[in-house]
Amino acid sequence: MGPSIEGLESLIQMPFGCGEQNMITFTPNIFVRQYLASMSDDNADIIAKTNKFMETGYQRELTYKHDDGSFSAFGNSDPSGSTWLTAFVMKCFRQAKDYIDVDQNVLDTAVDWLMDQKDSRDGKFNEPGRVLHNEMQVCQVNQLSAY
Repeated sequence: MGPSIEGLESLIQMPFGCGEQNMITFTPNIFVRQYLASMSDDNADIIAKTNKFMETGYQRELTYKHDDGSFSAFGNSDPSGSTWLTAFVMKCFRQAKDYIDVDQNVLDTAVDWLMDQKDSRDGKFNEPGRVLHNEMQVCQVNQLSAY
C-alpha cells in the first residue's frame, strides 16, 4: 500500500489562484477522499489533509461568487458569471459536501442562476461569461464520453 498512498498524496494540493485555478486544484482532493472512502482506508493524515484543503478551497471559491449565485474566474470584477464554471463548481461542491460543510444556499442559488440561463425555446444554456482555462472543459468532456 505504500506506493499507492504516496501516489495519492501527490494529487493532494492546497487550492490557489483565480476561480478556475482554485477548482483545478480543489477537485483532486475530492477524488482522493472518495477513493479512500471506497477502500475503507482509515489513513487519518491524508483524510485530515484533504478535508483541510477542501475547506480552504471551498472558502476561497466563495470569493469568486457573484451576488446572483454564479461563479467566475475573478468574481465581481467579471461582468458576469460563467455557466460552465458555475455548473462545475456546483458539481464539485455537491461531491465535497459528503466530507465538508457546504452551504446548501450556495448550491441552490447556483442552480437558480443556471436555470435562468436556459433558453426555453431550445433548452440550450446561454454562456454570458468566459472560461479562461479551456483544458478544464476538455477534461470534463473526455470524462463524460467515457460513460
